[in-house]
Amino acid sequence: MNKNNNLWHVFIVLLTLSFASSVAQAEPSRDECLQRASTELFGVKLLCASRAELRAAMGKTKARVVREIDRTGSDVYQSGDYIVVVLFYHSDKFVGAKYTYKKSEKQPKYINLVKVLTRRYGEPKSSQGGVDDKSVSREWHTKDGASIKLYRQSNSGVINLAYFFSDRRKVMVQEQKAAQKR
Repeated sequence: MNKNNNLWHVFIVLLTLSFASSVAQAEPSRDECLQRASTELFGVKLLCASRAELRAAMGKTKARVVREIDRTGSDVYQSGDYIVVVLFYHSDKFVGAKYTYKKSEKQPKYINLVKVLTRRYGEPKSSQGGVDDKSVSREWHTKDGASIKLYRQSNSGVINLAYFFSDRRKVMVQEQKAAQKR
């Protein structure tokens, strides 16, 4: 019996070490993360961004705080012609940001955004509609796994620009669904 207990103990230790190793591999060090990260907003590398870092960066802009509450999943800022919503999941890591640009009669805003994003991240991976169409979208995928989607809504003319990490968004949505079931 004692021999079985010892084998069981060895098995548990090995399983624990294996789990700890896989967690360590899943979570790179801060330096490794910063080297791998390529997508930035407000001078912050999003792959490694914490809520505190993004709040500090937003504080250096002309954006006005609409809402910053730690217990919520998002912070909201407004600046001139756009609103930024930054979403997080429980471990305080960046999940996504969405800019909503108010309707503008100026066509160049969409075109300028396409040019800026293309300079930074290369040609879009997907495109729908031409810039003169009412409904149009472009999507980029970055080296560090972020997706960037720029689209203009046909009915309102509002332009949206979203940055997000699909894997983190999936985890966040799963956690929200689980919380709703409780």
